[in-house]
Amino acid sequence: MRTVAKALRRAAEGKASAQAEAADWRRKYELERARNLKLEPKEQLPGQHGDDAIIENLINQNNKANGKFLERLFWEEWNLLP
Repeated sequence: MRTVAKALRRAAEGKASAQAEAADWRRKYELERARNLKLEPKEQLPGQHGDDAIIENLINQNNKANGKFLERLFWEEWNLLP
């Protein structure tokens, strides 16, 4: 009976230790997350939505490239290339 009690006590101590360690890691994670959320607005591009500016720029570049492609295709179709 002592062996069983000893094994149960060790299991309970191990569980308590693991829970304490998990709580410590969670606390560290939450602190790091809060710090990163505070820093995030400083890293954005000027303007309210930095990602929107990047996306708009990419769309504009894509539209210009498509326009040049279509113009060249038109000239090739009519054999009017210089």
